[in-house]
Amino acid sequence: MITLAAPCSALMEPDPLTVTPDFLLDDMSEQIKELHYGAAVAVDGENRPVGLVTRSDLVAPARRRMVLVDHAEQAQSAVGIGQAEILEILDHHHIGSIETRVPVTATFDPVGSTATLVVERFRNAGMEPVHSTALMLLGAVLSDTVILNSPTTTERDHAVVEYLERVLAVYAQELGREMFDSTADVSDLTADEIISQDAKRYQVRGDQEICIAQIEVVGDGLLERKDELLEALRREREAKDLALYALMITDVLAKSTEMLVAGDVAAVARSFGVEATDSMIDLPGVMSRKKQVAPKLMTAL
Repeated sequence: MITLAAPCSALMEPDPLTVTPDFLLDDMSEQIKELHYGAAVAVDGENRPVGLVTRSDLVAPARRRMVLVDHAEQAQSAVGIGQAEILEILDHHHIGSIETRVPVTATFDPVGSTATLVVERFRNAGMEPVHSTALMLLGAVLSDTVILNSPTTTERDHAVVEYLERVLAVYAQELGREMFDSTADVSDLTADEIISQDAKRYQVRGDQEICIAQIEVVGDGLLERKDELLEALRREREAKDLALYALMITDVLAKSTEMLVAGDVAAVARSFGVEATDSMIDLPGVMSRKKQVAPKLMTAL
């Protein structure tokens, strides 16, 4: 915890402003200005000075330098991305709504997982990721490609998995099944948690946005909570002023998806060439949000 306090030369000591190290300058600038002092001292939990925020810092603040990985949509990015200096974009999705002030290196490569691109960079540089990093990257590829079963999977994803199997001395199929088995039980999660834990927002036209969430399960038990999930989707759609909020319930064994829709469900159903039943659309063979769902929903409305 960091506390912002006025300099000791002040005649009257105002109540200190308490912020965390994660606060952006924009979050505190108005409060600092309202103190009518030239600066504020940042102190740690033991009241030791750790920094100084001056009025000149508010006029021309140094920009955070960021590399965007696995996304290029402003709505999916970190808070404060609009004030950051973007150095590079590395992604396997469509080109999104992120804008840069200067030209940057941007890679949009149609592989199954951005982790595949990261591993390829390690190898091209003659480097090998340490065990913990390699395990994280293997888990990311297996998750993104649903254990190499997604239609987005490429030979490059297979090659990266084989390489990481050798580095880690593990069997990827066993690790993948263990991963999905451990996450398939969502009975302890609330409806709000289910629809938000893997939700991505996309800009469709003008300032309108849609949100597509996805949860991977084994079996159709989650559909028993359909009414509860639909109510949560409708509530969040209204609260966030979204054109549409959809939840993909993807059965990794059946390789199919049941999609719940809050919004113009008829338009969504037409985009897939099917009919909707009570705000739910049956999509056999559909597993990929990136390739099979997002492009259709972004043009459906």
